[in-house]
Amino acid sequence: MNPKDSNQQRIPAPQKWLDKLLNWLVAPHLREEVLGDLHERFSLRVAQWGETVARRYWRAVLA
Repeated sequence: MNPKDSNQQRIPAPQKWLDKLLNWLVAPHLREEVLGDLHERFSLRVAQWGETVARRYWRAVLA
């Protein structure tokens, strides 16, 4: 079966380069919490405003 033929909806995710940047910048003991909070914020923005607006997530990462 071709994955494009399935009825499964793609779940939007934040850009991977932002996670890599945070992994480099954030102290190891804080990474999981910071990444989790930002991913949660991204998901809420997708639900509220859509994926295009939520992609501005990088602003939250750099703030």
